[in-house]
Amino acid sequence: MNNTLSYHIADYVEGMGNWTHIATVRPPNYRLNTVNSNTLMKRLHSHKFIHKVFWALETDTSRMNHLHLLLEYIDMDTDMKAIRGRLNNMLGAKYNSQLVGYVDKLDQSKIKGAIKYTCKYVNVNNAYGFEI
Repeated sequence: MNNTLSYHIADYVEGMGNWTHIATVRPPNYRLNTVNSNTLMKRLHSHKFIHKVFWALETDTSRMNHLHLLLEYIDMDTDMKAIRGRLNNMLGAKYNSQLVGYVDKLDQSKIKGAIKYTCKYVNVNNAYGFEI
């Protein structure tokens, strides 16, 4: 994080508390932009187990782009493969699709680093959002 905006956004996101999971969304067959990213996050947030979402769009060198997500996701399952499948379904994809490439439970002692990582390119892309 090398810009003032990303520091302020990271502080704000940290103050929202209760982040439980971090995830990455990278569609294999279309390019993410601000509009379709926002649509995907609204779809995700519409599920009763997703209480909050913070997302930031990051440009890939392949130009396909991906999203970094912080979630307040109520799920007692510890099997990340199963959680990834449920998130894929919530986003409108098949359970075993590769839309959600990474998901992990957040260790509360490392939350600040996860938030900074998620916010690192907020200034470059100017595409980020909250679903609360």
